[in-house]
Amino acid sequence: MDAVLSRSVVSRLTGLAGAVALACGLVLVPASSPANAQAPLDVRCTGTFTAGLTPAVTAPLQPQAVNYAAQYTYATCNGAVPSGSSAFTISSTATCYAERYVPFDEIITWSDRSTSTVRWGIAVGPLAGGTFTGMVTAGRYEGAAATKIALPLDYTGATSVQCAFGEGAISGAGGSAVLALTSP
Repeated sequence: MDAVLSRSVVSRLTGLAGAVALACGLVLVPASSPANAQAPLDVRCTGTFTAGLTPAVTAPLQPQAVNYAAQYTYATCNGAVPSGSSAFTISSTATCYAERYVPFDEIITWSDRSTSTVRWGIAVGPLAGGTFTGMVTAGRYEGAAATKIALPLDYTGATSVQCAFGEGAISGAGGSAVLALTSP
């Protein structure tokens, strides 16, 4: 009889445990939660860039008009995010020390062949670099806030100091780049 009682008790406890689990599940998952809720976006990529300046910058203080032709490679991204790259040319004004960028679009092509169009705002930074803020306006990650830091490490032609003293012109730069895309 103890064996029959034990089976009966186990059966009731199992049923009770199932009912409790079901009740907890209903309590823990509110009815208003969307079934397709997504985690906040947090994409971080590091890489490099190269940029050419045409004509070469020779202005120590008075800004001169230049075309800035850049190639970015976002080689290492967090999580399952594919690597990416872009190439673009924009018009800007520059001196031997600084550059002012007008709003421009950068189309990033990810290694899985998807694209993101980022609209960058006005920025002022070191020649061929700076901190850019913008928004992904189309494609993968559309609606995400975007931040890019381009740190020039090497200049082609002359250094900023040589340029400022009339001892050469700067025709390009290269350095490191960090890209962040986050939920707005």
